[in-house]
Amino acid sequence: MLSRRYALCFLLVIAAFVIGCSNTSKSPAPTAPTPGTPPAAGTSIDLNVVTPPGTQGAGSEKPVVGTVDRVTGTCPDLTFVLSGVTIHISSKTVFESGTCNDVKDGVRAGAIGSKRTDGSIDAARVKIAPAVPPPPEPVTGIVSSLSGTCPALTFTLSGTTIHATDKTVFEGGACGDVKEGMRAAAVGPKAADGSITARHVKIVVPPPPPVTGTIGSLSGTCPALTFVLSGTTVHTNDKTRFEGGTCADVKEGTRAAAIGPKAADGSITAEHVKIAPPPPPRASGPVTSLSGTCPALTFVLSGTTVHTNDKTRFEGGACADLKEGVRAGVMGPKNTDGSINAHLVKIAPPK
Repeated sequence: MLSRRYALCFLLVIAAFVIGCSNTSKSPAPTAPTPGTPPAAGTSIDLNVVTPPGTQGAGSEKPVVGTVDRVTGTCPDLTFVLSGVTIHISSKTVFESGTCNDVKDGVRAGAIGSKRTDGSIDAARVKIAPAVPPPPEPVTGIVSSLSGTCPALTFTLSGTTIHATDKTVFEGGACGDVKEGMRAAAVGPKAADGSITARHVKIVVPPPPPVTGTIGSLSGTCPALTFVLSGTTVHTNDKTRFEGGTCADVKEGTRAAAIGPKAADGSITAEHVKIAPPPPPRASGPVTSLSGTCPALTFVLSGTTVHTNDKTRFEGGACADLKEGVRAGVMGPKNTDGSINAHLVKIAPPK
């Protein structure tokens, strides 16, 4: 009986030892990460990276970068949106660049922090992109007070002193083309004294002067015509723009003006041709066959019947000064019967 009790006790001790060893050999259960754990302090915020749609704030270790939008609250407690993710900042938020007061709509920024269950982020750190200064405004005007030799020139535009250097880029000409009296524009950083060191100078080349005169030596067919104006040969083509008429209205004896680049031989390829309207019919001589009452008179000048009305303008006298034998000249459109409706009547002074 006693031996059986000892055997039973021995078996119970062995069983307890086995169970204890089994429990101590098990690894501890892993601890679930605590929601809202802030990101590692070394995670950088790259403001040049665009946060792809659908990945914003995907894990607290990923910064959100974008343009600040819908800012609400007052510092230090602000809420705003970056790339569709709501960001919360507080007195515990660390700013890598800028301050809370720099958080404004339209500013580029990045934020990193712990993610809430609603997907918004409590920012541990915020980085504000530095403000980009606006580009300098160009200064335009007439070149004056020109001094120096290329590439180092100094001149004035609209009261602003401009310095050109070997780094200055010229448009519309070269440094040697900068002359007194020409129009130009310059852009570059402004010094403390208000002068500008020009990065870029644009020379405004004046258009060539028009050539005017009476059309002569006309040849060719539209649109390719050649004619002479005041000794200058003018060529037209399908790019030439006409004013006051069409290409077909270019006739010998018609007054016109042409403008365009000059070739080496002195001729012009016309970009623009302006055709002058024909002068209105004229008549002059002593007044005869006078009839009617002012302002509606009818009289004859050198065989041409003339009519006046309340629109007729008189020079050298009034309507009532028209008398038989008075010398006068008239100008106006001609009727089908050859008579003239006078726009202007010029009365000659008595001899």
